[in-house]
Amino acid sequence: MKLGVRQRLIAGAMVLILVGVLLPALWLAGELARQLSDTIEGELAAVAAFVQERVEAEPSPVEFDAFADRMARSRPWRVSIIGVDGTVLGDSILDPLELANISNHADRPEVALALSHGSGSARRRSATTGVETYYYSLRFARPDESGVVRISRPLADYRQAELRSRAIVVGAAAIGSLVVVAGTIIGARGASRGARRWLDRYRAASGDTRRTLVLDEASELGRLTRSFDRLAGDYDRAVQGLVTDRDRLGAVIDGMNVALIVVDRDQRIELVNPAARDLLRIEGSTAGRRLFEVTRAPGLSSLLARADPGEVAAELELPGPSPRRVSARVRPLADGAGHVLVLDDVTEVRRLETVRRDFVANVSHELRTPVSVILANAETLVDGAIDDTDVALRFLKAIHGNAQRLTRLITDLLDLSRIEAGRLNLSLRPIDLATALRNTAEALEQEIARRRHTVTIDVPAGLTADADPKALDQVLLNLFDNAVKYTPDGGRLRLSARTADGRVHVEVEDDGPGIEPRHVSRIFERFYRVDAGRSRELGGTGLGLAIVRNLVDAMGGSVGVDHVSPHGSRFWFTLEG
Repeated sequence: MKLGVRQRLIAGAMVLILVGVLLPALWLAGELARQLSDTIEGELAAVAAFVQERVEAEPSPVEFDAFADRMARSRPWRVSIIGVDGTVLGDSILDPLELANISNHADRPEVALALSHGSGSARRRSATTGVETYYYSLRFARPDESGVVRISRPLADYRQAELRSRAIVVGAAAIGSLVVVAGTIIGARGASRGARRWLDRYRAASGDTRRTLVLDEASELGRLTRSFDRLAGDYDRAVQGLVTDRDRLGAVIDGMNVALIVVDRDQRIELVNPAARDLLRIEGSTAGRRLFEVTRAPGLSSLLARADPGEVAAELELPGPSPRRVSARVRPLADGAGHVLVLDDVTEVRRLETVRRDFVANVSHELRTPVSVILANAETLVDGAIDDTDVALRFLKAIHGNAQRLTRLITDLLDLSRIEAGRLNLSLRPIDLATALRNTAEALEQEIARRRHTVTIDVPAGLTADADPKALDQVLLNLFDNAVKYTPDGGRLRLSARTADGRVHVEVEDDGPGIEPRHVSRIFERFYRVDAGRSRELGGTGLGLAIVRNLVDAMGGSVGVDHVSPHGSRFWFTLEG
């Protein structure tokens, strides 16, 4: 049987009601039940986190049963404190006698999950109360005790709300279906009559029933068709524009160097860019998770809590194996539905500021002593000591010595500045190491003879390294000069070079007092001295090893120092062969 327009509209409406109203209603009822379950778990999780924080902050010793009673007082939930061995240490609904006789809880699923994974939940019948109950557990750790905080609440508290929600959904679906059916019947009758009259007029005018129906733009149906065509075109263009804008905005957010996080009112993460994942070490999906669940940074949550009136900013430290310093800014969303959190890693900036302050302080300290000596001796000479030849000569030698010390310090500072600024033009070429080491020893020959040192040079014939001649000479001279200065009179010094692991390994070894292990990691820093007094006494500026490190780095090598048994040091650096 062929159906008319009205019958087709009514049949289509019935199908739409089934697909568009009843099925979504059933799905919505189930979704409401799931949302309710999530709400229960979220509520219990928040309470568990609160109790966990309080029990960890509680001073020792703790009476856990009294603590559990205090946490549950005038509240609808039950609080249990369970030790790592499953012993129930405290419970808000049990008296001390019942608590002593309660069974071990190590096999309870929510407790086992919390002990192994940090948190756990379960929905089951309580062995103590016999009531269907929802449990949520979090592990805690104290200096005197570790265990699990468990929060529970009977599901009967939520059943009434669930049944009410289902009834509302089913009732709304039924009413909606009746309204749609009635409206469809009425509308189908009107549409059928209008279409029939328009078709009758068209057929009467044309006199040919086989002609294809062409909608006249002047007619209502024709104008409606044209309007729908234009509306569809505008809709397609609008959607395409939104997709383009969304993709462009996503690319900008993903390409940002600063960390960006968007959270809702409950601090559930709605958006997080790759920079934020790297900075906060966020792994896995963040959908539906709260900020405090994905990162251990208490300062962020407190900053969000202060951002409701307007934008706030603060500098925070993110804990972890390598703590990071971040500049954080929080601003509420325009509709008040959440917050935008922007984090900028300023760890390196703060480190450089510290380095700059230390550098200025060290330079000031190093310059103050020689300048003070020069000024004091000059004033003494001006005041009349210049007339005493012996005294004047001693003061002039002191002025000359400290002026030389200032010259060495300024020269080393300028060299280090040029190297670190990248203004030192190096030209690497094969250098014969035997010749370079002999030239270094000859440059300090007088000092070596005066100190009665024995020098040994051990280099295979023809061994070369890719280096800049001047830079290599400065590296060798600084290392060998230190060895000569800090080795007691009559000591042994050794200059050597060899090939190891495809690179050239150059060593300057002495049998001096050596360097304690606690100094090794900082020995190549600017102005760092193992023995500051002895270094200044020997004329050192505290910059020689920093220059060595920077020059070797610029030539593509590495530098270090080893202890020599029973005493002494071995400074080494590597270069390409």
